[in-house]
Amino acid sequence: MAINFLLKRSSTASKRPTAAQLDLGELSLNYDANTAGVFFEDSAGNVRKVGPTEVSATAPNASPAGSSGNSLGELWYDTGASSLKIWTGSSFVAATATGAAGGSDTQVQFNSTGTLAGSSNFTFNGTTVSMAGLAVTGSSIFRAAATQDGIAIVGRAGGTSSYEVTFTPTTLTADRIQTLQDAAGTVALSANNLSFFAATTSAELAGVISDETGSGVLVFATSPTLVTPVLGVASATSINKVAITAPATSATLTIANSKTLTVSNTLTFTGTDASSAAFGAGGTVAYTANKLSAFAATTSAELAGVISDETGSGSLVFGTSPSFTTSITTASTTFALVNATATTVNFAGAATALNVGAAGCLTIFGGEVRPVADNTYDLGDPSFRWANIYTGDLHLKNDRGDYTIVEEEDALTLRNNKTGKVYNFVLEERKA
Repeated sequence: MAINFLLKRSSTASKRPTAAQLDLGELSLNYDANTAGVFFEDSAGNVRKVGPTEVSATAPNASPAGSSGNSLGELWYDTGASSLKIWTGSSFVAATATGAAGGSDTQVQFNSTGTLAGSSNFTFNGTTVSMAGLAVTGSSIFRAAATQDGIAIVGRAGGTSSYEVTFTPTTLTADRIQTLQDAAGTVALSANNLSFFAATTSAELAGVISDETGSGVLVFATSPTLVTPVLGVASATSINKVAITAPATSATLTIANSKTLTVSNTLTFTGTDASSAAFGAGGTVAYTANKLSAFAATTSAELAGVISDETGSGSLVFGTSPSFTTSITTASTTFALVNATATTVNFAGAATALNVGAAGCLTIFGGEVRPVADNTYDLGDPSFRWANIYTGDLHLKNDRGDYTIVEEEDALTLRNNKTGKVYNFVLEERKA
C-alpha cells in the first residue's frame, strides 16, 4: 500500500512559515495559485524561498499573512513596470541584463544602482537616460508624461550633405529654463535686422519702449508732420523753410540766445506778447548783420535804459557842436580843445592842475601859471616871443643872484633879495 508524505503547507495567500516553525533543511509549501512557493530554513536560520517567480503588479508578501519580509534572491516579475526584480535583502531591484549582443562596448543598465564596466555609452536608471554620441534618425518626442505637452525634434526632409544644427549653451552659472511661446514661427538670430520680424505698428513699438516721449506714429526725416511738438534746447540745429505761425494766447515764442537766422528770408511775428510791450504789436525780426537803423527810433533815455554801465544822464552826444552841462572829465593823458572860443575851464579846488603841452611843461595850478619844473623851461623863445608882458613886480632869480624889480610911485628900484640892499634905477628923460 502506498504511503503519502505531506509537507507543512498552507493555501492562504502570501502565507509563509517562520524560522521557528521549521527545522534546518525542512521544506514548507504554499500552494495558493497566485503566491505559491516552496520554503526552507537555511543554516543561518533564515527562511528561503525556492520558487516559483511571483508574477504580480504588487511586490511579493507586501501584505504578509504569516512571516513578514522576503527571501534573499527571491524573484519577482513586476507587471506594472514590465521588469524582472530581485530581492537584495533590503529591496527589490531591477535585474541587470548584460551580454555581448552589441559588442564589448554596448551595455544596458536597468537597475537604479551599480555601475557598468567598460564604455557606458547608454544608461537608464529608471529616471534619467544618459548617452554619448547619440544619432537619431527620424523624430524624437520628449514629454513629462504620455498625456502632457512635449518637445519634438524632427529631422528635416531633404538635403544630401547631412548638415546639422548644433545647440550649444554659453558658459552657465546656474540651471536655465527657456520657455517657448504658444505660437508657430521661425527663430530669429541677434544678427537679424528688424525686417526679419513681422510688421510692427508705432503703438506696438511704443509699448516695448520704456523711455519714449510724445505719442502718435513714428516719425522719419522726409516730410513728417509733428502735432504740438516741444523742441528742447539743441546745438548746431537749423530749421530751413519752415513757416512759424503765431503762438496761442499768452504763449511765448522764444528764439534762443546765440542762434543766427541765415539767408534773406524774413521771420515775421504776427501775434502779440502780453508780457512785453516792446514786442506786443508784432514786427520783423532783425538779423545780426543789420544796423540799428533796422529798428524803430530810440530816444536817449530808452538807450540808457538798456545800458548797465553808462555815466551821466541826459541826451546822447555826437561830435559836432555838442553842449555839455556840468560835465566832469576824468584824468587823461591827452585832452585837446579844438577851435574853442571863449571857453572857460573851471577847476574844483586849489589842488587841481592843468598841464599844457605835449611834454606837460606848463601847469595851471590853483590860479597860477607856472612850469612843471624849476629853472627848466623858457617863456617864449627867439623865434616866438611875447609881444607884451603885463605884470606887477618882476622877480629874477638864478643860481647866482636873486633880485626883484619893484615899481615905485615915481621910480623903479632893484632889490637884492640875498643882501636886502635896494638900488634906484636912474632914469633920464629922453628929449625929442
